[in-house]
Amino acid sequence: MDPLLIALIGGGAAVILIIVGVLMDSSSSRDKARTAPVQAPKSSRSKLPAIVLGLIVLVVAGLVASIFIADELEKREVKQKYGDQIAAMCENVSGTPSIDNLPASATSPMKVVVLTSEGKRYSWHNKLPATLRAADRASTNLVVCVSKEHKELLQSCPYESMVGGSNTVFTIERKQLYVDVTLMNPDTGLPITAFQVWGSEPVACPETGSSKDKVKEQAGDKPEKHYDSFYSELAQLIQ
Repeated sequence: MDPLLIALIGGGAAVILIIVGVLMDSSSSRDKARTAPVQAPKSSRSKLPAIVLGLIVLVVAGLVASIFIADELEKREVKQKYGDQIAAMCENVSGTPSIDNLPASATSPMKVVVLTSEGKRYSWHNKLPATLRAADRASTNLVVCVSKEHKELLQSCPYESMVGGSNTVFTIERKQLYVDVTLMNPDTGLPITAFQVWGSEPVACPETGSSKDKVKEQAGDKPEKHYDSFYSELAQLIQ
């Protein structure tokens, strides 16, 4: 079954269940009100938690369904614009990068599409100048694959602290986030070159600290925020 249809059915079912639950609760409250002596205020109070809970569930279900549907629509649009081969090109990047893998027909400046391993356009794609941003398969000279985030351990800082009256030993691990960026030939699927884009380094380990966990991670910001680093590397290769 189509994932979009599943999401819509699931969201609709959740809404129906919530409405039925609220109606049943309301009906039950009215029945009790007819048989019990003047219990309206108490009945109203008892009905309120069920309604609030139903609304919370409805909002959460709607958000989850919206995110899922947006992801599926984006994947579908990538396939429609760039074709199935390009949409799947970043799922499993392998091979040794070589400048010999450049498309023979490519002209400068080359136009690219920037994709994730899930077949969606990465946020950097829309930030590219229009002269470098491929809009469809016919205009695509290169595919830029951005991997999922990786973490590089920079430093481990051991600590001792008193938690709950007992001495606790724990470690703060300073980690820097990065992504692998690989330029691919859209015709052959072969890698041309690769580089990394790093997030900022995390703050230094504090002089003292406390934690209930044996290992506490302290990371810098995401590499996605460092578009300028990505663009400076890319521009050297495609212009």
